[in-house]
Amino acid sequence: RSAGNIFNLYDIKTNEKLKLNNKGVIVSEKFARLNDIKSGDFIIIESINGIKAEVQVTDICKMHFQHYLYISDNLYKQLFDEAIHYNKIAITNYKGYENVGQSLENVKNVASVTDFTSFVDQFNSTIEALDIIIGAVIITSGALAFVVLLNLTQVNISERTREIATLKVIGLRDREIYSYLFKEILMLSAIGGICGLPLGMVELKMVMSIIEIDMILFPTEIKLLSYVLAYGITFIFTFVVLLFTRRPLRKIEMVESLKSVE
Repeated sequence: RSAGNIFNLYDIKTNEKLKLNNKGVIVSEKFARLNDIKSGDFIIIESINGIKAEVQVTDICKMHFQHYLYISDNLYKQLFDEAIHYNKIAITNYKGYENVGQSLENVKNVASVTDFTSFVDQFNSTIEALDIIIGAVIITSGALAFVVLLNLTQVNISERTREIATLKVIGLRDREIYSYLFKEILMLSAIGGICGLPLGMVELKMVMSIIEIDMILFPTEIKLLSYVLAYGITFIFTFVVLLFTRRPLRKIEMVESLKSVE
């Protein structure tokens, strides 16, 4: 049935609004993924009377809850050569008619009434639960990044004690030594962030594919702001670590440069 006034169908790639035509059908994204269906493929569909027909999938639409196949009236009649028997009624904009469901249940030949607001609430509850998990992952990842940066910086300083002491002997001030070492750490953080952002996208898709159930598709689109925040937070941790390392650098004595390497 034409879904123009009930469902807003959007292309998964271009995000353009889709319209039904008599050339083929539109299927939901999750259904296409589960059955390895791509735009242009042919599938077999069956009418309510058991008549089977082959039809082309012209488009795949965004749909985050449940599976759907959309077909036009004319194409249905052309494929199955039978009249369409409608067994569902979609009602929109029923504000002020809170008891419409209960009223319809009392109508003869009405088997059940489904309120999609309950599905929306269920989906929102799932997203809210994920927000808590995501928050915990962000905090844990931030703590891990801080500890790793701190440990790597301390190891770097401990292994270059003789070099740093030599720099002090030849007259470099603490500020110049900070600049000499901190530039390296900042550069490594920048390179690590550039390499880590695309890997994070891959990991996100992998995790989302694991936690998804067959009836739900979670969007994996990441906004530019998320990349900026992740990159910025990494540098904030780096600057905090550099503040912690200033004191160990000041404590290095110049006499270390006179000790034998052996």
